[in-house]
Amino acid sequence: MLRLNWEVKLKHIYREGNYCTDDLANMAINLPEGIVLMYAPMELGYTLMRM
Repeated sequence: MLRLNWEVKLKHIYREGNYCTDDLANMAINLPEGIVLMYAPMELGYTLMRM
């Protein structure tokens, strides 16, 4: 893999500029470890639409 011709680009985005990712990370902290199934993710949708 080290011999492959890799092209990597990194871009920093401030937390304030990416509400969706920030909210998902905060939600994940409070979830139990393992697989979590969400049958009604509407609460998350309302949270993410606060932009």
